[in-house]
Amino acid sequence: MEKKGGHGYRGFGSFHSDNVEDLIRQPEESYAPPELPIRWDDLLPGLGTDLPSFGHEMRDAHFLLDRDWTFINHGAPLRIAVEVGNRWRLHNARQPLRFVDRQLFQLIVWALRQLAAEVKAAPDEVAFVPNATTGLNTVIKSIHLNAGDEVYMLNIGYGSVKKMLAYQCEQAGAHVREGEITFPLAGPNDILEVVSNTLRPNTRLAIFDHITSNTGLVMPIEDLIELCHSRGVPVFIDGAHGLGSLPLDLRALGADFYVGNCHKWFCCTPGCAFLYVRNTHSDGPALRLDVVEKIAKEADDEGHEERKTNDASHVVHPLVISHGFGEGFTSNFIWSGYHDYSSVLTFPAVLALWKRIGLERVWSYNIGLLHQAVDLLRSRWDASLVAPMEMHRTMALVSVPDGVVASGKPTEASSTDAKILQDTLHYRYMIEVPVKCVQGRLYVRLSAHLYNQLSDYERLADAMHRIALHGFPSWE
Repeated sequence: MEKKGGHGYRGFGSFHSDNVEDLIRQPEESYAPPELPIRWDDLLPGLGTDLPSFGHEMRDAHFLLDRDWTFINHGAPLRIAVEVGNRWRLHNARQPLRFVDRQLFQLIVWALRQLAAEVKAAPDEVAFVPNATTGLNTVIKSIHLNAGDEVYMLNIGYGSVKKMLAYQCEQAGAHVREGEITFPLAGPNDILEVVSNTLRPNTRLAIFDHITSNTGLVMPIEDLIELCHSRGVPVFIDGAHGLGSLPLDLRALGADFYVGNCHKWFCCTPGCAFLYVRNTHSDGPALRLDVVEKIAKEADDEGHEERKTNDASHVVHPLVISHGFGEGFTSNFIWSGYHDYSSVLTFPAVLALWKRIGLERVWSYNIGLLHQAVDLLRSRWDASLVAPMEMHRTMALVSVPDGVVASGKPTEASSTDAKILQDTLHYRYMIEVPVKCVQGRLYVRLSAHLYNQLSDYERLADAMHRIALHGFPSWE
């Protein structure tokens, strides 16, 4: 893996590493992966061996979830992700300068190339970021807004994104326009109609969830992207819940920007997410190219050989500016200072396990289990959904029984009612499930992953029955 000396610096700064822009653009047929200083193949189930059954057997074999809890949520890391991350941290601790100066960048490029293949993007269009929040801020802060401009999102979008946009617009005298979605939905056309009627010509950027966090809807993003592009509006997709819950083909999707988490449905450890920036942005929004180009020129004037940057490096810039800035998209994001990079280096191991298990099998199981869970709760009380099941995949909102609304106002419920119910399920029944207040009604947001089985939802239904029968505990 390490190359002997005898040559000048190949990359940026004083790192003794090959040039990452060369490595990331190397054709697949000629790319040579780095020699791995640690092993993790011993943590994978052997080829030809029987895998655990999906459900609690899979939970106990490949996750670290506490068996005493009923976990109806997502974001639990695979056992292999935790153990491989520990091995990377130990390897770093044994010789930190060797790892950081001579090995790290080649390893991150190797992981990036595997991520790019999984989401069907060019390797130089994706970068690792710590989380989707960082990726969202990165793009939003790169957009140059003028007074009177608008950015667009729906009222069912993620709460922190609303704050990001509000702050950025306030600085520029721009405006956030929200399309209003009301429930229940008859189908995806309800969403498309709202956007078509409220998207204005002076919109600089539109942001949509791939799968909404609060309501678990799979959005009609292909149609939304087509609609926005037909009006000259760039599109940013918040795919925090995308990777691991559905197949991704980012080039075919056509979004200008996409951000995704790897710790939610893909089950990496926290700190691993990705930002995608489409390379063909000649007709995109006006961005802060002057800053990027100025710093890149200064780097060239200092004697660095000229770097050929792709379009993506001129569209967004990282929130943390460090040695690689101005050298290209990969260089811009690969180094943000010395911190723990182990989570992104575990991505290949997690991907290898998913391939061994079979993501198609996982998706089929999760979708089928969610349908069974919804049918079960509907059979126990008069439950309703916010949208047809065709708009859900691995998450769905199911209304709760009237008797579990603490205020006694089931059609005028509040976030306080939601918290009381979620706290009761958590502390009294050891059930981890989100409770949402949506337009005056309470819902449980069901998730279905391969560590769940139908008995988890039966336990939830039983707990709801007991709360309705016996009331809430005293918190005194």
